[in-house]
Amino acid sequence: MSAPRASTADVKFWLTAGRSRLVHLDGVTIRSDASTVKDARQTLDNEMDAINVLLSSMGERRNALSPISCLHVEILSRIFMILSEEDRPSLSDVHWRIGGNRKKEDSGGNLDMGWLKITHVCHHWRVVALDNGMLWAHVVFDLGQNWTTEFLTRARHFPLTIHMHDVHGAPVANGGQCFQDIISQHLYHTKELAFSSRGYIVRPPGRPMADPMLSVIAALSKPAPVLESISVHSIIPRPVNMVSNLFDHQAPRLRRLDLQYCTISWPLPEFQKLVHLAITCNSSSPTAQDAIMPSEIAQDVAAFRQFWFSLERMPLLETLVLEWCIHCGQRPIKT
Repeated sequence: MSAPRASTADVKFWLTAGRSRLVHLDGVTIRSDASTVKDARQTLDNEMDAINVLLSSMGERRNALSPISCLHVEILSRIFMILSEEDRPSLSDVHWRIGGNRKKEDSGGNLDMGWLKITHVCHHWRVVALDNGMLWAHVVFDLGQNWTTEFLTRARHFPLTIHMHDVHGAPVANGGQCFQDIISQHLYHTKELAFSSRGYIVRPPGRPMADPMLSVIAALSKPAPVLESISVHSIIPRPVNMVSNLFDHQAPRLRRLDLQYCTISWPLPEFQKLVHLAITCNSSSPTAQDAIMPSEIAQDVAAFRQFWFSLERMPLLETLVLEWCIHCGQRPIKT
């Protein structure tokens, strides 16, 4: 069944209204002087823009009569939240600089907008999506710096979820520094933080290797009042040292701490709500298999005392995984 067409009276009305708006241009032709033609074109452009606004307004009113429009904004927002968890925006077949722009040679990727497509369905859906800060709180890095900034702006002060799968994916001065700034500026309202790195990038001959993890870890010295989970994985020959004043000893909601190939100073800060603690270091360190010297026994005792002291301050702990993470001097002790 074909859709009903506009009646003759409807068409006549809008044509008459439009022509009455343009009657002063009837004498203008392509042979008129250049300034007159230019002004006429500008007038027509303005009228077409106004008509598009009118059509958009009519479209909004028509959409408001659709059955789905009976859903309350809160329900629609919840549906969008579920969709955002199931259909994340992504970029396939392309390697992007972390937090930056796409490399010139990587121009064949496919952009999957994921749940972002709902912002292009209709005006009402777009307004609901843009106004829901929680919808933007799971920050996307795969789509480039502009999209990352958009997510951070739209999320406002809602608790953030930040996952960076490879800090190593960009030069330290570009991507790594950008990610460090994001952590430094938004750690105070980050709920879940996970990032990893190969640990270093090889510079041209004559220049030292740079470790992008160091600049990011340095940003973890600020308070994290709403942080509940942090995971740091550094796949490198030698472990990365975590800051001694982790979260400035202020992470009252932290429940999960997972460090892989990262060393940490004992005793740990007082994380009283911690339920999961996993720390894995590298047993293949050149000093890991050295024999214990008599002079090191006292250091061993002190290290274990600090370790047990840390556990005593975690009354809710349920899961504990420790591998080569207690150090005697420069030598990790197998745990």
